[in-house]
Amino acid sequence: MELLVHHLDTIRYLVGPVSVTAASSARFSPEVIGEDAASISLKAAEGAFGSVVGNFCAAGYPPLPSDRLELVGDRASIIFDGSELRLLGSKPERLSFNLEHGYQQSYDNAIAHFVAALEQGTAFETDRLDNLQTLRLVEAAYLKAGRGGRPG
Repeated sequence: MELLVHHLDTIRYLVGPVSVTAASSARFSPEVIGEDAASISLKAAEGAFGSVVGNFCAAGYPPLPSDRLELVGDRASIIFDGSELRLLGSKPERLSFNLEHGYQQSYDNAIAHFVAALEQGTAFETDRLDNLQTLRLVEAAYLKAGRGGRPG
């Protein structure tokens, strides 16, 4: 489940509070501490539901994991897949971007923000209490998977 912590955080950001309704995990690689595959079913406070699935050891896939996020609505849907973002509906759109550059830039920007906040004594963009909500989801997923709230 810890391999999906950022995905859970993103879903919370996009749809609001969610709860874990089911989860399972597995470890395929002996070189990984904890799990390298997981599936988490979620339900949003507003009634929407979905799942997050991750597998970092899928045979035949490239070594760098790729992400796919699909949000289906009653008027439009969005699909984020690899280096492309698509809007589906009455006014479809498609955006492409450099995935490797975007990943590196996100890390660089997060670290720069962290350092600047420390130097200037200002608040961090992401609050520690908000981050605890995401960690509670991870813990709930471990509990649902029968792992007692912990990886392994």
